[in-house]
Amino acid sequence: MNAIKSAWQGRAPLWQVFWVHYWAVGGAISVAAMALAPRLPSPLQKALLGLLLAWGVWVSVSMWRCAGNTSEPVFGYLARAYTIASWLGAAALLYLIFNADDLFRLPR
Repeated sequence: MNAIKSAWQGRAPLWQVFWVHYWAVGGAISVAAMALAPRLPSPLQKALLGLLLAWGVWVSVSMWRCAGNTSEPVFGYLARAYTIASWLGAAALLYLIFNADDLFRLPR
């Protein structure tokens, strides 16, 4: 629990937030979610999606806040650029999901 609080408050090393929390833990969570989701009833699928969203917010805010905790400033800039790109990608995906019918409707 200390690592979670430390990252959220911007005190953890950037490498730890990026490689451990974002890639290793995030990858494990994503694989587990993809394996479990088809077997779960709809309400539990929605709860799982909520947990993934909460993790995504936590890890991206933590990465942003910990961007200065590196010996090479360029890695902090790259981490923040990656965070921005991730949020833009998520926004684009949500746009596509909610507008798919309008975007892919063929003219008659």
